[in-house]
Amino acid sequence: MRLVVRSKSASSVHELLSAIRQRPGLYLGADNDSFTALCGFITGYQCGFWQGSSKPPSPSIPVEACLLPSDFPRFVTEHYGRKFPAGGRGWQWFVREHADSEQAAFRLFFELLAAYDRSQLGRS
Repeated sequence: MRLVVRSKSASSVHELLSAIRQRPGLYLGADNDSFTALCGFITGYQCGFWQGSSKPPSPSIPVEACLLPSDFPRFVTEHYGRKFPAGGRGWQWFVREHADSEQAAFRLFFELLAAYDRSQLGRS
């Protein structure tokens, strides 16, 4: 069975992330709400986009290939009082650094994503 993502709008991406948050086992494996599995899914989604795309390779990552907003790494870095890019530490590092378990990091990721969404209200 092949998963085909038909719509790549911001709302469909948010719906996918919301579905993962609500039922992680369906997307990440049985009883799996680990941050590492979530990061693997996000990376796999992006890699799958490239493998299944008829578009020629690009020097930058197209928006539709990403599950996360392009400025999410900056938001997370600055949320923790650091200046982006903070010595090359990615958003994943900050999430892991501020959580005491895989499950806590999984929850923290979605809390940060919600905070990011709130920060964007009224900007568009």
